[in-house]
Amino acid sequence: PRAAFTHIPHLRARDQIRRELLELEMRNTKTSDFYREYTQYLIRKFANLKVVDGEDKVRYLKTFYANPERAIAKLKEDRNIVLPVGSIAFDRIEDDLVRRRVDTSFQNETAWNKKTRRAVRIVSLPPKAVVISYMLHLYTKYTEDMAQLVEQVELMFNPAMDVKTSHSNSIKAYLGDIIDASPLQVSDREDRVIRRQIMINIETYIPTQKYMVTSTGEIEIVNQEITLDSRASEPRLN
Repeated sequence: PRAAFTHIPHLRARDQIRRELLELEMRNTKTSDFYREYTQYLIRKFANLKVVDGEDKVRYLKTFYANPERAIAKLKEDRNIVLPVGSIAFDRIEDDLVRRRVDTSFQNETAWNKKTRRAVRIVSLPPKAVVISYMLHLYTKYTEDMAQLVEQVELMFNPAMDVKTSHSNSIKAYLGDIIDASPLQVSDREDRVIRRQIMINIETYIPTQKYMVTSTGEIEIVNQEITLDSRASEPRLN
């Protein structure tokens, strides 16, 4: 999709660009891997957790994506799963009012088009500041194993853990509440499983689509045919 500037006397150039961007965003059907990237990163990160038994044998945390109910059902169904086990689940997303950008702004940056070998102007709406919350559930058979895992998690967030995605290498994740979610009673046929519920809050931005301003004043979506190499400037708000 593309949009051409329509001269409206009472609108400044900045406001015209933002209006065009809003119209393009409403028609944009492109999806991103925004949530999937964070989920996969956390799964890989927590898969490095381990417990060491009395014989110095190391067992790494088998980590997968599942809500608590599904994770518990999986433990009961598959007797081949050996504890410790961890599950990651998306909890919620909230606006971050402290980092929220003003409504009248948009991002303006200069990039290099490798195909045409020219500098081009890139504009986009500012990314939306949000806090994404995930739940990490840990399951162990022994209290000592749980103590080892919780200690390692605490040290990961000292005070924050860096999260790397395709959009940024400076995203911060913070540790929330750690709750004992172990059942108070279990049946005679079931083995007792020790469980901890850990909240993880990631302060990030939902990225917006980037658009290129052509020499004729039109705004075009940056697609696969346009290979951009960031050079001349960092994004700035207008």
